Amino acid sequence: MISIYTLTLGRELYLNRLLHSIETLGGDESAQDYEHYICAQGVTLSDKFKERLKKFYPHVTLIEWEENYGIAEGMNRILPKLKGDIIIKMDEDCVLRSPHFFFHVNEIHEMHPTLVFSPFPVGLIGNPGGPPSSERGVGYGEKSDTYYTFRMVHHIGGFCRISPANPTKEWRFDYDKSDTASGSEDGQHSQKCITEKLPMAYLENALIVEHQESTLGQHARYGKDYFGERF
Repeated sequence: MISIYTLTLGRELYLNRLLHSIETLGGDESAQDYEHYICAQGVTLSDKFKERLKKFYPHVTLIEWEENYGIAEGMNRILPKLKGDIIIKMDEDCVLRSPHFFFHVNEIHEMHPTLVFSPFPVGLIGNPGGPPSSERGVGYGEKSDTYYTFRMVHHIGGFCRISPANPTKEWRFDYDKSDTASGSEDGQHSQKCITEKLPMAYLENALIVEHQESTLGQHARYGKDYFGERF
């Protein structure tokens, strides 16, 4: 089973688009064994959104925390609840852009059970596609007749990060109660992968995710002041 978790500050426009993309591009009936936790950090989502979530029962569960714990502590709280063999952290502004998403995720996991990987993330400004690396390789997926191309890295972001449940769900992350911004947990996660010898890679084909809006677009929609506090 695949477990997805999304930490949110209540940007329902993005959440609705994310849920729609999972519904339409996640996979066929044989790939629909998944759970998705939406964790609202210090916000209450609208009744309209909660009503819409009923459409996704029993896959989607909403958790509303009274305060904004930040990503690191949010991960500490949600990871132990996950039941899947594969864990995907999807940000609320993530949207799937390639079909049969879960099918490819499952196939890559079967091929490389310890691999931590991220789909190719488009829509970024500055460093699209994750950190550069000259180390590349391919793996053949017989079920999909696909040669998956991997770019091996020593750091992987959390926008849409796919990890094996073991040992990921047992990890705990350091956090500062005064700092709810995003960033440090990605470094901690990558360091734990290095310590436990879990390879990390960006996938350059077959799976594509997109930032629904670039950083500039988000500033235009929500205002710069909004981004003084993230998650």
